[in-house]
Amino acid sequence: MFLPYLVSTFTICLLAFFFLEKLPLFDLNSKAWPLKEKGHGQKLYRELLSLNRAKLASGKSIELTRYKFFTELLDELLVSYKQTGANIFGHIGELRKNLLKDIKYEKRLSGARGSSLAEMGMIFGMSALFTIFATSYAEIQIEGVALIFAFGWQALGVGLFLFALGKLRQKHFRPFQGYLKAASFLDIFIKTGQPVNIIAKKLALSSLIKDKSLDHLEDRMEMILEQIKSQGIYDSAQGAELGAECWYCYEEKLDRFFQEIKRLKLLVITLFFLGSYLFIFFSLVGALQQGH
Repeated sequence: MFLPYLVSTFTICLLAFFFLEKLPLFDLNSKAWPLKEKGHGQKLYRELLSLNRAKLASGKSIELTRYKFFTELLDELLVSYKQTGANIFGHIGELRKNLLKDIKYEKRLSGARGSSLAEMGMIFGMSALFTIFATSYAEIQIEGVALIFAFGWQALGVGLFLFALGKLRQKHFRPFQGYLKAASFLDIFIKTGQPVNIIAKKLALSSLIKDKSLDHLEDRMEMILEQIKSQGIYDSAQGAELGAECWYCYEEKLDRFFQEIKRLKLLVITLFFLGSYLFIFFSLVGALQQGH
């Protein structure tokens, strides 16, 4: 009786899991939360590989793929090259390395979401197959409302998981991106010898989203700015060390983020998926007892 309904529900939900896994992550660095297209980082990286002296000397306009703050940094370097002829290729090489790090971390973030959805999809599939077998082959009758509730409960779990995942990502990484951007700009501006007033204006430290775990980075940037202002010293080693410290903080945040994902996933699977599975199981047992 319920075989067509279950087969169609099973198929639709599996397609939904596949679609959700393929969706790009929300770009939480934007206040508008636009969807960030996959592949922009790799595309920008390939463009940087082809960026050389001959291409810059040609005078042609260079259009780079927009990706986070990396393209904005590159725009600053290109302007500096056009205005002063500064040697920017070492800086471009550093940006390329950091871009690769970012791409790797984004893959880890996407992989964590994908693996979690895959586990939920497997439990959903087991529940659906078990129900199909019980209702079609064992001929156990179960109320359609109960099935709708059970699988709807699992769908609600997926929605809440994705929502909570986005909130966790925002909590950990939205403030950090501002600090990383400021530190990267400071490093570039120190190496290209920009005036301190331009550096301070571009960094806009007062507008950073505060994060207590990153306060030491802001303090260090302020110290470097004060050193440039009072002593006129542009220490490129300090800029490089600050950038390295930022990426170290990123790795620490990733580790904490993945630990929270594990706890969130365990909660959702236990409450929504295993709970739904047990509800179906005991509903079938109750229907079997009534049949006898």
